[in-house]
Amino acid sequence: MSQLGKQIRKLFIREADFPTLFPGDMHPDLASPGTPMPYIVVTQSENVVNYDINGLESHIVETMTMMLVCHTRAEAENRLDWVRKQLRPPSWKAVPLDSATSEYTINYWRLDSFTDGLDVAVEGDDSAIRTVSCTVTGSFKYALAAPPANNGGGNPPDNGGGDFDGDGLEH
Repeated sequence: MSQLGKQIRKLFIREADFPTLFPGDMHPDLASPGTPMPYIVVTQSENVVNYDINGLESHIVETMTMMLVCHTRAEAENRLDWVRKQLRPPSWKAVPLDSATSEYTINYWRLDSFTDGLDVAVEGDDSAIRTVSCTVTGSFKYALAAPPANNGGGNPPDNGGGDFDGDGLEH
């Protein structure tokens, strides 16, 4: 599952009503046959790595899609309302950093868009399922990285020439 999806799931499972609202839980990419509905499927769309001035990874911006799979339109709308409520700012601050399960900390996330649809549950069957797809964008950073040398200012070490910080430029 995407890093953002893992963090959102950590938030959801802290809520007492999550297992009741989504008995099929949250799955990466696709759910197994027979998964109880409603459930959520998470698909990572894109990750963009951003770097600081020293060339080190600063943070990552990820876009992902969450598809809520439900029996009826009313159930889908109800579950979407719950998800939207959970993702409102500053909900990401409620996700604890647990280095045993994640090395990332969330900067922010936002629900960018949502659409609803209708899918055929089984090929050749007339029964249908309701889906709601939500696009979520968020930013996170590697939380356990050692700080760069000379973090905190001061004079950079002189390497013998005018190039104080090894970037090829004389300062």
